[in-house]
Amino acid sequence: MHRPIMLLLVLLLLASPRSAMSAQRCHVEISEVLAATIYRGPPNLAQILQNHPEHADRILAESHGDHHLACIYRVQLNGKAYRYQIEFPDTLRKLDEGYCAGSAAKKQAKRSILSLTRTCRDPEAQATWGHSLEKFP
Repeated sequence: MHRPIMLLLVLLLLASPRSAMSAQRCHVEISEVLAATIYRGPPNLAQILQNHPEHADRILAESHGDHHLACIYRVQLNGKAYRYQIEFPDTLRKLDEGYCAGSAAKKQAKRSILSLTRTCRDPEAQATWGHSLEKFP
């Protein structure tokens, strides 16, 4: 008597919209490096200062020798084109602009995009830290 009920529950769970959503296709491709620039200061300095304006003097003094590399990519997310910027800390000045074209930087950008978009379920999601996807013109 209990086996048919259990089988029915399993079938209902497998056929639920949530299961269909989790099977949604998610394809992220870094198709082009649009820009690669080394800046003074830590990554996301503007956000740091905006979130903590009362500490701006101290933040700027402590980050005086910091540098970071900003990579801007053209990204394909499930066939739609976006622009995405990711920043890498480079206080020791070991990175150059060519790092953006390498597999390590692209892999990190892809992981960030997957996290930001909740594995493609929300491409319009706004980043609370870092940068959001922007539709490519």
